[in-house]
Amino acid sequence: MPVLAAALVQDVRLGIQEGGATRFVMELDQAVQPDFFLLNDPPRAVLDLPPLTLREELPPASKGIVKGWRSGQFGEGTRIVLDLTGPAKAQSVNMLPARDGKGPRLVVDLLAVDPGDFTSLVRQSKPVAPKLTQVQMVRPPALPKSRQPQDKRPLIVIDPGHGGVDPGAIAVTGLREKDLTLMMAKRLQTQLESSGHYRVKLTRSRDRFISLPGRVKIARNAGADLFLSLHADSIRSGDVRGATIYTLSDTASDREAAELADNENRADQLAGLEQVEGNDTAASILISMSHRAALNDGRSFADRLVKSFHTHSLSMTANPHRSAGFAVLKAPDIPSVLVEMGYLSSRTEARRLMQADHQQKIVLAIEQAVGEFFRIPPGQSSARTLASSR
Repeated sequence: MPVLAAALVQDVRLGIQEGGATRFVMELDQAVQPDFFLLNDPPRAVLDLPPLTLREELPPASKGIVKGWRSGQFGEGTRIVLDLTGPAKAQSVNMLPARDGKGPRLVVDLLAVDPGDFTSLVRQSKPVAPKLTQVQMVRPPALPKSRQPQDKRPLIVIDPGHGGVDPGAIAVTGLREKDLTLMMAKRLQTQLESSGHYRVKLTRSRDRFISLPGRVKIARNAGADLFLSLHADSIRSGDVRGATIYTLSDTASDREAAELADNENRADQLAGLEQVEGNDTAASILISMSHRAALNDGRSFADRLVKSFHTHSLSMTANPHRSAGFAVLKAPDIPSVLVEMGYLSSRTEARRLMQADHQQKIVLAIEQAVGEFFRIPPGQSSARTLASSR
């Protein structure tokens, strides 16, 4: 049988039905088979569908019990997440056939329920996506000499934060964190590769969702020598600006670092994945003698990065090097840092982060810190020694 093209989404709308149900309608050019389930903390309704293509960028909408919706590639299909104002149940989930000159319509009617009933409904719901397995806390065995890569240059894995159904922070200007981080990751990749000093790999090269353990696994499977996760923060106050560099610690350096790590670590849960058992204790497991070298190297690189940002006249927060239990930094054998490039909650900074000259300053600052970490003198591509023995 021929493979059907991705269904085209013609329109999405919300309405209120008689009896108080909130109706979510998605008009398509072909019928699809939806899988529906509920999630708590916060309450959400999730639809897993075959691949979809949006006719155009549809504006955000809210009505009734639905305060917003988002979509993105998830695995081989598309995941739609309806963020709810409170507990709800699906009164009906139907795929209506084409009629009266209109294409097929996916219609979901949601009705508010008591919290106790919602808890029971969530337990009965079964996400289609399988549970993620815990990333093993051991370094993969070394390849035989005959299979060792001939290119001995340091391998840098760049992780554009968020993606797909997880947009990350959204600026007052409309800029989405997932778009900014991907743009910056590609720009940084081009800069590092053009120097001739490094090999570079991205955890994602397009707008798709990757779990936090999946990002770590990509870096470890590739044998990364350095892991850089790029983000752009959002905070309640729109006056706070500047970059911050984060490293892994089982104890957060301050309340803001703890809150940020908490929010970032919930990315998988908010996208509809079940939490990996034991994930919350992984940071404390890592703080051992066998993993101390990678942690120290990560902190050493973070210090170089802070210094380089200052050298390039990039604004930073008052305490620019902070630490907390970020799940994405939990590779036990790779120096890892999370770079918060600025605050999207600041209209001024959100606009600055989209300016080409500002983006290039960030890229050059990171490149300088990378060169110092690997002890690569400017203009010399033969130096490939790690900054500290591991």
